[in-house]
Amino acid sequence: MIRQARAGDVPEVKRLLESAGLPTAGLDDHLANLHLLEADGVILGAAAFEAYPPCALLRSLVVSETARGLGHGRELMQFVLSLVKRRGFSEAYALTTTIPDWLPRLGFEEIGRADLPAALGASAGLQGACPVTARVFRLKL
Repeated sequence: MIRQARAGDVPEVKRLLESAGLPTAGLDDHLANLHLLEADGVILGAAAFEAYPPCALLRSLVVSETARGLGHGRELMQFVLSLVKRRGFSEAYALTTTIPDWLPRLGFEEIGRADLPAALGASAGLQGACPVTARVFRLKL
């Protein structure tokens, strides 16, 4: 089951992100756009986005180590992308050091960091939470 996160879920999501070597900076600012994959009361994964209309910056896609390889990451990504599209965003962006080969399979194209919309510069990810070596991807919705 995928559901919207609640404030009490944030420590567990941060633990998952940290165990995967992913940034947690700014996550609390985007709680309304954080969604969890849960089974039997256990959080198996999370995905979120930051809203910078008309663009969304995807972030915090993580699946617990024990639940990887079962399609949960794809399920979470498809859920968040459909939500972003329904909310009227025209493009989705992602920064990654961990899944650069996976994003193109979902229709993303790699772009240069200089091609990011200026509005995304307000994101914690672009203010240093993500390393400068993170690759940049865009999906036109």
